[in-house]
Amino acid sequence: MKGLSDRVALMCYMWSHTPCGNVIGDTTEGQPVRMLRSGEAVAGRGFVTMRGAEIEIGAGILRGSVVIMDDDAKWGMLSMAERESVVLIAAAETGSGRQLSTSGGIVECMRYAPPQDKERRYRDLAVSGADYICPEILGTMAPPQLASVKTRLLVERLSDKCARLDELRRLAGGSDSDMAVAALLDSVMISNPENRKLFGELGTIIGHNRIVSSLITGDRESDKVSVEALLFGSAGFLSEAAVSSADDYVYRLREIFDRLRKGHRLTPISYVRWNRGSRRDNTPALLIAQTAAILADGKPLYHRLCECRTIDDLRNLFREAPSEYWRDHFALGRACEAVSTGHMITGDKIDRILINFMLPFLFDRLRNTEGEECAAEVVDMFEGIEGERNNIVNRYDTHTSVRTSFDSQALIQLYKCYCRQNRCWQCPVGARYMSAR
Repeated sequence: MKGLSDRVALMCYMWSHTPCGNVIGDTTEGQPVRMLRSGEAVAGRGFVTMRGAEIEIGAGILRGSVVIMDDDAKWGMLSMAERESVVLIAAAETGSGRQLSTSGGIVECMRYAPPQDKERRYRDLAVSGADYICPEILGTMAPPQLASVKTRLLVERLSDKCARLDELRRLAGGSDSDMAVAALLDSVMISNPENRKLFGELGTIIGHNRIVSSLITGDRESDKVSVEALLFGSAGFLSEAAVSSADDYVYRLREIFDRLRKGHRLTPISYVRWNRGSRRDNTPALLIAQTAAILADGKPLYHRLCECRTIDDLRNLFREAPSEYWRDHFALGRACEAVSTGHMITGDKIDRILINFMLPFLFDRLRNTEGEECAAEVVDMFEGIEGERNNIVNRYDTHTSVRTSFDSQALIQLYKCYCRQNRCWQCPVGARYMSAR
């Protein structure tokens, strides 16, 4: 964890992984300290506070915060409010023994220095740069162990993505249907970071105004045009500055959007904020048209997602191409040679949306409605998607197989949430290495 010495981070690791009921050590007064509950780690100013810990000292059970630090002289760094809840100081160096809390009570102090072999192993883990030992540890694991670690990492990653869905749901006033629309736009992963942020803003405008469902009539071509008008207009793509050579289709979209803007008090994104330098098959305009096709396909996206139970079910949601206009256009008012697929979403784009939105959505819904066992089905679905190739995955693939997104997503979680943040003491891979004989 950033800001901590290796020794303090190691002591936190040892504390968090001590089995319930084990004796941790003795206080400076010679009484045994037994672990009942480790608590939740909060780091800062060079030490860690384990909040909500529960320990047994002698015959008494104490509940509160345990402070883990290099030496107990740092006790003075705690604020008066922080000292109030502390029941034990666990320090590598102890000089003054017991301490007084703000309320005048005695706080026990315990020497808690890690063994040398654990320190050596931790230094191996905590090395920075391109020399992370984690890839080698993964490569030495037996297949069942490796699958268990990757499953844990993937479930963590799904939970992180579900937290984003919860945020979108909150912004949508608690509506799952509106959240699904916003999340689809939020998951259009394109290389340009400015455009990625703008797609998220567009999702906020569209998803949180509850408009899309009112545009679905059952006439798919007509519905596509209506949803395109809503999306393009809200993105600022129908302004005079955005379209250098407007055609009949642009005028039709403007007419529809003018009615929607007045009826729903929409404020479009400024067109000048968009980066239009993308490849022809990946322009923001084309991505908006492709997204409109998904949203306009028969009935609300949320209901269609709830009916899906397999990867094939999810892939079928992409069977609709954008409106006829996009067969020979790559931007509004800009024609191109006719494309046989009608610029339908295909290949990697589908996989990105599956990984970043649809599978987390299913995981979240199944976990909340049918329980953890049903949600586990979603983890298996990642096996049906080819693994991503990027700089993060390449750090590990010489030591462990990366065949599917089950592998790549687990490794991305490992790097982003543990390796990059120096959280070796909380890492499931590090835990295997630290506990090895």
